[in-house]
Amino acid sequence: MAVTESTGWATARSAAFASAFNYGCIEIYDGVQPATPDLPANGVLLGRITVNGGAWTPGMSANGLRFISAGRYAIKDPQQTWVLVGLGTGTARSFRLRANPPDTGGPSSTALRLDGAIGLVDDVGTVDAQMFLPSTAITPATSLEINNWWYAVPPIGD
Repeated sequence: MAVTESTGWATARSAAFASAFNYGCIEIYDGVQPATPDLPANGVLLGRITVNGGAWTPGMSANGLRFISAGRYAIKDPQQTWVLVGLGTGTARSFRLRANPPDTGGPSSTALRLDGAIGLVDDVGTVDAQMFLPSTAITPATSLEINNWWYAVPPIGD
């Protein structure tokens, strides 16, 4: 039999995730997802998801995203409005969730990061992506509200 975990432990781990990433941001890139978040993000930074689309500075809480624990999930704090604001022009292909502590973006085995691929909402279930947007075309004029976001804390051993 595989290792299993109690609901209480899964909830504690999702709360730890939420705490670790609170006041961070999600960055959108035109490059493919790196092999591991220990590596620099690939491509050009196209946009950033922050509270109300406001400016975000590592190490500061202003406009940083908050997460809450919901069972084994870490979810978007429903009290916040998350907005993707375009910073460049290109096709969104990957994202990086960055924690709040300053992170140079270079190779690191200590920075708190989570990477994923981006797909179109119309392709849910048919493409291997972890974030789905109504359009992957990003420009400096892009302003897109993100209504739902969640991360399932995987069971230990997965």
